Amino acid sequence: TGEAAIRRLWSEGERPTAVVAANDAVALGCLRQLRAEGCRVPTDVSLVGFDDVEGATHTDPPLTTVRVFKEDLGAIAVRRLVERIERPISTLEKVIVPVELVIRESTARPLG
Repeated sequence: TGEAAIRRLWSEGERPTAVVAANDAVALGCLRQLRAEGCRVPTDVSLVGFDDVEGATHTDPPLTTVRVFKEDLGAIAVRRLVERIERPISTLEKVIVPVELVIRESTARPLG
């Protein structure tokens, strides 16, 4: 969880100026624990999530995140599944999907 990750960082003496979480749920846990540690987001630590879940705009501060276009992911998955059914021995290929950085108030400008 985000809370555990922040506790571990702090217990090891790490004090990053930014945290990028694996997803928005983890980022929200980080936000809770950062507050519990007395940190101000984004003044002390910038925070970024991944997914752009609906609640990301309702946090305080609103969460900067990477928006994933879930409909596109679903279409790609179905297309790949059909390809695998039609050609079961086909080689695997890397698929790069577009994302969008959504900058909100949980990030600050870099220091320096």
